[in-house]
Amino acid sequence: MLFALAPLNQQPVVYLWARSALLCTVLSLGSFLAFARDRRVLSTALFGLALLTKAIAATLPLLIVVWLVLERRRIGRSLWPMLAVLAAYLLYRAAILPSWSEAARHEIWVTRWIWLMSGWTSYLYYVRLFLWPDALSVDHDFAYNVSFFTARTLLSLAVVVAWVAVAASQWRRRPLVTFATAWYFLALAPETTLSPISEVINDHRPYFGTALGLAPLAAWALWAAGERLGKARIALSGVTLCACVAAVPVVRERNWIWQDALRLWLDAEEKGPKNGRAAMNAGREWMIRGHLAEARASFGRALALMPQNPYLYMNISVLEAAEQRPAEALAAARRAIELAPDNPIAREYYEEALRGGGEAGLMQRGLDALYRRGDPQAAEEAFARVLIRDPEHYGATYQSAVALERLGRKDEAREMWMKVARLAARYNDEPTARTANEHLSRQGEADGSPRR
Repeated sequence: MLFALAPLNQQPVVYLWARSALLCTVLSLGSFLAFARDRRVLSTALFGLALLTKAIAATLPLLIVVWLVLERRRIGRSLWPMLAVLAAYLLYRAAILPSWSEAARHEIWVTRWIWLMSGWTSYLYYVRLFLWPDALSVDHDFAYNVSFFTARTLLSLAVVVAWVAVAASQWRRRPLVTFATAWYFLALAPETTLSPISEVINDHRPYFGTALGLAPLAAWALWAAGERLGKARIALSGVTLCACVAAVPVVRERNWIWQDALRLWLDAEEKGPKNGRAAMNAGREWMIRGHLAEARASFGRALALMPQNPYLYMNISVLEAAEQRPAEALAAARRAIELAPDNPIAREYYEEALRGGGEAGLMQRGLDALYRRGDPQAAEEAFARVLIRDPEHYGATYQSAVALERLGRKDEAREMWMKVARLAARYNDEPTARTANEHLSRQGEADGSPRR
């Protein structure tokens, strides 16, 4: 059921997490099925594509080994091409990721041990979400397990160990149970137990683990229960149909929420009042839209919850600069460097605060990212910061529309092109107005909707 709740039409590129998780799941399943049918070239190609969508696909060769063992097949050299692709991917990843990237992905105080202990509990929470997906959120307010000797840590570990032990003992009689359990735990292991990232729980992470993990286990349990009543097929079909029907309004509501970045983070903050990340990201969205008072309120709530987060101080620095408070902007940027001295992004914000965070510098940075480096995401962020300070900035509005269009954020690009057209009319700039209208016309033709 959780797999069915993938938000499929979110627009902001920063929320491509769910899309990448869904695509990774589809490609990984395709790779696995191709391998099972001895189509090794196709399997390896799909595996490579899956790795490029999400690193969690790296567990697929191990999952195939489990399947081969349960099927009592020889492993031999069948996995060599896939392992070669994995090795190439790991080298590529090590080459492109900066040394500070791992530390930047999670809270400063979260160690690998804390993350591992929290992962034991998250496995069980994902099962609960799979069976009853209420309170869905882009970033759940989920407490860390900071000590081993707590009831929460020990009980969750005991349940996980018992589950794995029972599943392993069934490898001869019920290999499906063994395989599905192995798939669930191994598929989620990289992000759930090994590599700390920003949030312990999110809605899209378990797609891969659920696909051939929880879903087959649930189907097996329903079939087994139905067999006792002599109606196995009816039981499985009936429950599946009811679950699909019940999921329709949930999917519609989640899609509506995901269509707007501010709505998404306000929803996460409402469902997790102690979630500082949700408050910080909501503040950033308020700031981008020029609602500086609301942004300050959101950042204030975030600051009370996570006073040691360097990214929060970077955002506060931008807000202070937008409100013409250079001393406060510099102090916030300096605090970000104190908390993350090895993070070049923090130093970049500090240097910008030293320069007064001028619009000309931001525009130059955005233009360089968009047209020289081919990085529309970085460009859009630079132009958005200009628009925070001056919502009617002509150049930033135009370039932001271009960047949003390249990012595939169609709704936001359309709104920005409409704003460009209005500004162009104000300045009697007919060529720019014509360009804006051409973009709006193309978008209207692409989605079949009339141009507004």
